[in-house]
Amino acid sequence: MVTQIEHKLTTINGDDFAVLCRQYLNFKYSFVYPTGLVVGKDKSRKGTPDTFIPVGDYYLFVEITTKTGDILTKLKSDISHCFSQNDVPKEKIIKVVLMFNGVHDTVKHEELKTCLSAYSEDCRLEVVDIRILANEISQNYPSLARKLDIPIDTAQILEVSEFVEDYEKSKFATPLSNEFFNRETEIEEGLNNLKEKDILLISGYAGTGKTKLSIELTKLFLSENKNYDLKYIRANGNLDIWQDLQIFLLPEKDYLLVLDDANKLKDNLIQILNFQRKRVNKGRIKIILTVRNYVKGEVQKFLDDFVLIELKPFARDELGKILQSDEYNISDYYAERIFNISKGNPRLAIMAVIAGQSGELEKLNNPSQILETYFSSVKESIDSFENRSLLAVAGLLSFFKTINLENETQVGEIEKYFSVSKLTLEENLRILYNLEIADEFERIYKVADQILGEYILYLVFLKEQEISFSKLIDAYIDKHGRFSLGHILKEQINNFSLELIGELISNDIKEGWQKIKTKELAISFIDDFYYYIPHESLSYFDKKTKEIKGDNPNDYTFKIFNERHSDTIGDKTIEILIRFQYLGKEQFLLALKIITEYGLKSELRFHKLLKSFTERISMDRYSYQQGYFQQICLFDFLYERIQDDRDFYSKIILFIAPTFLRDNYQSNHSIGNCKLPLDRTAHFSNTSSKLSFLIPCAVPHKELSSRYCLGDTYPRALCGL
Repeated sequence: MVTQIEHKLTTINGDDFAVLCRQYLNFKYSFVYPTGLVVGKDKSRKGTPDTFIPVGDYYLFVEITTKTGDILTKLKSDISHCFSQNDVPKEKIIKVVLMFNGVHDTVKHEELKTCLSAYSEDCRLEVVDIRILANEISQNYPSLARKLDIPIDTAQILEVSEFVEDYEKSKFATPLSNEFFNRETEIEEGLNNLKEKDILLISGYAGTGKTKLSIELTKLFLSENKNYDLKYIRANGNLDIWQDLQIFLLPEKDYLLVLDDANKLKDNLIQILNFQRKRVNKGRIKIILTVRNYVKGEVQKFLDDFVLIELKPFARDELGKILQSDEYNISDYYAERIFNISKGNPRLAIMAVIAGQSGELEKLNNPSQILETYFSSVKESIDSFENRSLLAVAGLLSFFKTINLENETQVGEIEKYFSVSKLTLEENLRILYNLEIADEFERIYKVADQILGEYILYLVFLKEQEISFSKLIDAYIDKHGRFSLGHILKEQINNFSLELIGELISNDIKEGWQKIKTKELAISFIDDFYYYIPHESLSYFDKKTKEIKGDNPNDYTFKIFNERHSDTIGDKTIEILIRFQYLGKEQFLLALKIITEYGLKSELRFHKLLKSFTERISMDRYSYQQGYFQQICLFDFLYERIQDDRDFYSKIILFIAPTFLRDNYQSNHSIGNCKLPLDRTAHFSNTSSKLSFLIPCAVPHKELSSRYCLGDTYPRALCGL
């Protein structure tokens, strides 16, 4: 094979030879800068040197030539060019590498050494001629033979630079060469386990950073174990890999192999593991495998004495580190929006960032465009079958999360509500499994990726309505609300927007409301869909509230229900009505009127009302951006009610006011977890000044005096005075 490579190298044109040489250098060195190459093209241009390689504070200069005439004169001229440039001091050039597709000899070498010494006594010389390069390709970098159209392997074993280049060609891929963040625990565990074990398995959902982690692990491992060579292995159809292993993995060398998406290697995975086991008294082989969690079991059954690391999606603060790093510098608002879109999936998050950086901010407000780009190949695969039932079954699988073909109740409900027979269901689930859209274990199917499932659900039930959304509503009503439609719809609204989803399904929801017959189902329906039937919901609660006999509010104590626990208010009517603060001023003020009337019906309800005011309408990190809209609406509403009962409503205002007059708030729900300042000067000054006139009402009232610490003096700063 060496002779065949030498022949190809003698006939190659100058540009192709230069590209091949730079790829060879990329395998040997971490950073190779080709100044003599036109960016984006395999075409040479004049540059001095052709290529430079930084090594700490010093440099290697590389000159490449295919001249066939007086090669010695040309090589001497190349040395001269290295030292005639003015950008790098000559004492920083520690080696000159000359590469050419001819034959070197001792006479040339001595003359070149003499030539070099005239410029620098300390600089070393390395000459790579056609024989050296052919041997290097044959023994150490056989994948380069493919660049010469020599079919020596099945293109499954790659150098890391080849793997990264190939990986990043995919439109679903995000860069592997950017900075690594988070996963400190996984890195530490991985390095420690590689010291003790020969096999490390990394599993996780698609896009959680398995490949990125493998690259970071290999960098750190090789920095401490320089005797190991790194190779990446990827599947290439059903081609056998045994011969490749014998060509690429020399007996006396130690190797670290990374098997990316190991389950796709199929029978070749067994061959690789057998190859590793048979290397007795030879060079050692360590293996890192990455695999999606749903096929983890398929790979584990072939492994002996291995360690497993499972990756979870990033938490808000972890994703925030990436998004708000110098590379991306995303604001808090869009960082939170991107987290909601990506669910902590770093690959999808970076796709969203790239959309924003490209000036496509509308994609962050309507992320269906990002998801459609991300999952376009999935839709194309489904459409290629020209089988509408396939898309429908994909939607049903996304809705139910899992479909158990042995569960006759579930299969029966699918046929009853969606007219999909068990045979059609089973046939199409098998196709989805083959397309890697679904996972399967003992006839139980689930969507392979959470975000993919949410996108398919949007496609099937909302956008294209392959299955009408009204069928979901009918099933919801028939099952008396015991159908996870509300939760799933909230996921869709978080992914896309209230307005976009409303345009698609609000009429179906309004028609569904007309079919409600019982109080329990009415409350459940409003709880799940109030934002698309606001008038109907408010009318319902207004009517029910007026039917309740009330106590005398002047006898009530001022107390917050279950004050030490903020998880629940404990009253579904209050819980729902307080959410109307997100539906605009008109709807919110109507809801405040009803919720207050409802809350005054009993002392317990009153305590829960105070809880809703102080805990559900309090400040957060976006209050300033929204002009403190909800808070001002609340106080304006309460001030108007003073006309009805000055003493009672003054006490309510003063009781809840300290919550709204703090100068900071604790953030636990956004990117990060910190105490941040509030600036209400421009928006809240009118409300603050009004409070000063009400504080005297608090003096005789025990609960209010204790909240304000009223005595000889009171903190006038609370009122902005």
